Amino acid sequence: MRYKRTEKAAKADKASKWEIVEAIALDAVDAGYDFSGIESCLAARAAFEKNGYEHTDAVVKNLCVLAGFDHRSTAKQRAVWRRYGWSVVALVASAGWTAEKAYDLLAYEHQTQAAVRDAVVAARNVNIPRTDLADEWTKWLTKLNALLIAGAKLAHETDRRPHAITGAPYAEFAHQIYQRITERKLDAEIRDLLDSEEVDR
Repeated sequence: MRYKRTEKAAKADKASKWEIVEAIALDAVDAGYDFSGIESCLAARAAFEKNGYEHTDAVVKNLCVLAGFDHRSTAKQRAVWRRYGWSVVALVASAGWTAEKAYDLLAYEHQTQAAVRDAVVAARNVNIPRTDLADEWTKWLTKLNALLIAGAKLAHETDRRPHAITGAPYAEFAHQIYQRITERKLDAEIRDLLDSEEVDR
């Protein structure tokens, strides 16, 4: 479904990004799309391209996420958002903050983009409760063990069929990482530690 409001907003010479955000939200509601779902992002991208704008996937995604965040906000909250550039509010929207939490950060003292980014990072890096720390390390060890086993199997198969990953940049990069690990014999050291602790293999 075409995002006609978004096309019109993007076409306007002096349209602000906030007008485009509002248009995306209304178009998504009319279409019955999730604000930041793939259908909405594709429709928004098509609206931009129709007017000669070539935004990156990340920008389109952030605009769509922000559209949903803004649409669900109250009029009082939206008035605060409009005091900022869209990319500042997109930081908290993309981080999954509630409008109430974002309002508490942005409403009472004007924040720079760097300050908002720092707040988002700080909130993301909350301390793991002490009671959960042992469980988290146990989960990490289990994942590490599984990764080493999988890496050994993949490396063996790649030795047999080296051309199978040619032209696949991420696969080639992953293979290089595993080779660096084995070259430094880190895998052998880790396996010895796992064996000494009788970790299930």
